[in-house]
Amino acid sequence: MSKHDRFSLVAMSALAAGLLLAACSGPDKDAPTPAGAASAAESMVPMAPVAYVPEPAAAVITTCNIEGFDKAPFQATPIEAALSRTHSISGWIAAPQLAAPSFWLRLDDNTRGRNFQVKLTPSIKRADVAASTSNPALPENSGFLLELPIKAVPAGLYHLYLVAQADGKPNICDGGWQVNFK
Repeated sequence: MSKHDRFSLVAMSALAAGLLLAACSGPDKDAPTPAGAASAAESMVPMAPVAYVPEPAAAVITTCNIEGFDKAPFQATPIEAALSRTHSISGWIAAPQLAAPSFWLRLDDNTRGRNFQVKLTPSIKRADVAASTSNPALPENSGFLLELPIKAVPAGLYHLYLVAQADGKPNICDGGWQVNFK
């Protein structure tokens, strides 16, 4: 075995051991848990948005809400956000009328024609949402907490909204929220 092969074997072994240790260590039991947050959200990994091409027309759903940005409620004016730090976005979404939808947070900078999206997985129990209506029944696991990494998008004023995608068709839920990333 050559010196290069042994080095590669040692490096791969060290990487595998590190990954196993990271996977086996649990969350800090003494850390405070946000109200309503599930254990899956506690070990949240920042998700980088990916570019997408907007679809021409979409249906509208009203069973969703982006509730907070960096643990503060959205306001009528755009939120100012530094690109030099991570940001959290929380809320809920459900689309029981759709068969096996996928959920997305979209960030559109319409001035510069930049469109990004991040996949959402509703995994936080929201009994308040489930109890709010019974026609159609909303799932209890409709909440989400998403973290955007540092410099997730280029600087600009972004319109944030949610999408439930089913059968290749977007179903938009839009509260008109805006974030100015600087």
